[in-house]
Amino acid sequence: MEQGSSEVANVAWFKLAECVGRGEKERALGLYRLLIHSLDDPAFIKKLEAELLSPFNIQEAEILYIEAADLYKKAGQPGESALIYEHLVRLSPKNSFYVEKLIHYGIDLGWEEKTFLYRKKLCFLFLEKGKIEKGLKLYTLLEEFLKDADKFDFYQAFTLAALTHKYTEQKYITLYLEKSIDSFLRMGDEKELQHFISKLKALNVVWHKDAIEYLKK
Repeated sequence: MEQGSSEVANVAWFKLAECVGRGEKERALGLYRLLIHSLDDPAFIKKLEAELLSPFNIQEAEILYIEAADLYKKAGQPGESALIYEHLVRLSPKNSFYVEKLIHYGIDLGWEEKTFLYRKKLCFLFLEKGKIEKGLKLYTLLEEFLKDADKFDFYQAFTLAALTHKYTEQKYITLYLEKSIDSFLRMGDEKELQHFISKLKALNVVWHKDAIEYLKK
């Protein structure tokens, strides 16, 4: 009897996957509601619902994923919570909240390499979103561990983001503008340097003038 029940359940799960694959949302949810009666793990049930909704409504799915992560945390399974936030970062790579949550879990779980990579990602997200001070503060914490290429990327990203978002601390703009130019000259990449200078001109003619003057030195 148990074997027969197991076979029926396997068929039902297979049909559920088929419904999702065909985009049959209501039928998939109906099968899901029937199947969860055989489950006793609230966090897994919530995550499964999120996975089912994901192809149909990503915003609703993200809410359910967050609820599932909270349930896993309360159940003493922070590793599962972290995996959910890794998935959320893949779904919404520009969402700094997800990255920050993942960093907190990563620190607790001892994921040193992953945590470092996500902190680096968060630094650039802060700049992109106009949170210049936060980006700068995080960069100063990471700087000694970064490769030269990462530092070079930051110099450019900071300069352009600071001008885009009207950042007022001119000493830092000057510092990273000059570091950007020095790096371009050291690399001998004239084409990329001119592209960077053109971006400056489009953003702020005064800083563009300063860049040209610095190049003449």
